[in-house]
Amino acid sequence: GSAWAGLTKQQDVLVGAWDDGDFIQVTARVLAMVAIVIPVAGVLYMLGRLARRSVAGAWKGTAGKPAMRLLAATAGVAVMGGIAYAWWPHEANYRPIQPWERGTIGDIVYALQSDRMSAPVRRVSDVDPVASTRMVAGDEGAMQAVWDTRTPMPTQQKPQLALVLRPVSQSLTTAAGGAAGASSASADGWVFPVDKPLKRGPGDNQVLAINTTNGTAMYEAAFAMVWVTDDSDAMNVNEAQAYASCISCTAVAVAYQVVFVVDNDDADDNVVAPQNLAGALNSDCVNCLTYALARQLFITLDEPLSDNAMRELDGVWREMATFEREIEAGMLSREEIETRLEGYTQQMVEIVRADQPEAVASTAGTSTAPTTTTTSTTATTTSSAPTSSV
Repeated sequence: GSAWAGLTKQQDVLVGAWDDGDFIQVTARVLAMVAIVIPVAGVLYMLGRLARRSVAGAWKGTAGKPAMRLLAATAGVAVMGGIAYAWWPHEANYRPIQPWERGTIGDIVYALQSDRMSAPVRRVSDVDPVASTRMVAGDEGAMQAVWDTRTPMPTQQKPQLALVLRPVSQSLTTAAGGAAGASSASADGWVFPVDKPLKRGPGDNQVLAINTTNGTAMYEAAFAMVWVTDDSDAMNVNEAQAYASCISCTAVAVAYQVVFVVDNDDADDNVVAPQNLAGALNSDCVNCLTYALARQLFITLDEPLSDNAMRELDGVWREMATFEREIEAGMLSREEIETRLEGYTQQMVEIVRADQPEAVASTAGTSTAPTTTTTSTTATTTSSAPTSSV
């Protein structure tokens, strides 16, 4: 799958370079295609050679032994059947490696670098520091720290300032007659260096994907349909937030909201200011990925929809309920989620316009690029407001 995708991409570039008359680029693309084909051809050659030698050896070893030859032939057919079943094109086979999938060369290189970085350079004059249970001003000790690989390491000749967080035990109660004191930041499970998101308000839609368990994937989705029929202000907020603080883990959040506003106010003085927000944060992560997608559809109507249009909308929404469960089960890739959301959005817009051609529909799609980290904290936050279209 990856080799075929690479060949297709190189072919597209080759055709464009040939049309432009860029023969240097053409030569480079041909060499790149040869480099992709050589490993695949080598694997096929080795498999063919192994099969030929195995068959020849079995045929020679079972000469004059009909029962053994039959058994060897049966075993060979079983092996070939197993290989054919494993290599038969399935839904998840023969596709390019996705950015969020682990086991890539970059992961292996990072693991090797981590082992090398964990062993500091020693000198003869170095004295092993002894970790102290209690540090005071002027003391020296040893501690483990994670350093951004994009910046030079500090040395004794060129030290750098560092912020060290020292845990302090706190009592959960105050003096006699006082109220309970504040607990630590992680007492409620919130371990991130930002404030916890506010709770959603009336008419809002919010989804939070929070993963703090190593080697796991967390998928959360929230779909909502809101009707504003009382001429009140439309301040609906659609929000998707993904947080991860773990090792080799994933957090994906998908929020989708449809807001229908039936405009019965002749004065036309009500406020319409929907918000569509998406944010992703990696904190103290190693090989983790976060992705947040928020999509909002805002439709203004002059009158309620007909019964037939409502039935069609209900049918689409039932399909989206199944789609929501598939997202939370981790059955879909990022591209599939975005494509299907766009398809459902178009279906609902077409239903509304067929019933009320004068209806005004606007969409806002906000997503964070899949945020991956190896060591340091990474945050991505985006927002958008709907852009009107007819």
